[in-house]
Amino acid sequence: MSTQELHKAQVSILRTLRHTTAARYTVLRQPTDLESDVFKFHLRKLVRQQYVRKLDSGEYELTSAGKEFANNLSESEQRTQKQPKLSVAIIASREFDGTKKYLCQQRLRSPFYGFWGCLSGPVQWGESFEIAAQREFEKQTGLTATYVVRAFYRSTDYSEKDILLEDKLFAIVEASDVCGEITNDWQKGFNAWLGLAELKTQEKYFTSTCDFIAMLESGEQFRVRFPHYAQSEY
Repeated sequence: MSTQELHKAQVSILRTLRHTTAARYTVLRQPTDLESDVFKFHLRKLVRQQYVRKLDSGEYELTSAGKEFANNLSESEQRTQKQPKLSVAIIASREFDGTKKYLCQQRLRSPFYGFWGCLSGPVQWGESFEIAAQREFEKQTGLTATYVVRAFYRSTDYSEKDILLEDKLFAIVEASDVCGEITNDWQKGFNAWLGLAELKTQEKYFTSTCDFIAMLESGEQFRVRFPHYAQSEY
C-alpha cells in the first residue's frame, strides 16, 4: 500500500465512510468545514481514484479498493501507513568435493550495494511464498528447484545514528533439488556458490544470511534482529 499523503478532507471522507455503510454529501462535508466547491474537488478526486462511488440513492460508499485503502490509514497522520516489506529469502545448497556451499549473491543495486547474502525478492499481492521464491530464483539464477517455507525472520535495520532504514519480514524458503547451471544474466546481482566461511571473508555481507542457515540447521522457526549499518554501507 502506498504511503501517499492525503488532504485532510480526503482523510475525513474515508474515515467517515469507514464507520458506516453509506453517507450523504452533507454528512461527509460537515466535519471538514470546507466550502462546497472545495469539498467537491476532494470528493470527486476519491471517486476518480475509485476509492468512493456514488449510489443511485445519492449516498456515497467505499469501494472494495477504498475499504482496503481506508483500512491502512494511519490514525495519527494524514497518510497510509508504511508497513514492513514482505520478502522471500532463498537458501540453496550443494556439495562440492565434500564441502557444503550455499548459493550467494553480491548485490549490484542500492541499497546495500556490494553486500553478499542469499537470494531474495518481494512477495507480490496475493502470491504464495513458494511461487515468489520460484519466480525470483529462476529469474536471478537460471536454475530450477523445489521450494519449501521453513521459517520467518524479522529484520529492522537502523543507521549508526539509530534512524530506521528498512523494516523487513522474510519467509525463509529452502530450495532443494537444484538443477542447471548459473547463468548470471540478471544484471542486479552476481551469483556464486560459497561456503559459510567464504561468505564471512567478504568485505561486506549480510549476517542475516548466516542466521537463515543456522535456523534451517536447528529447526528454529522465528528470529528477530536489529542490525545497524553505516551510511556508506546503506
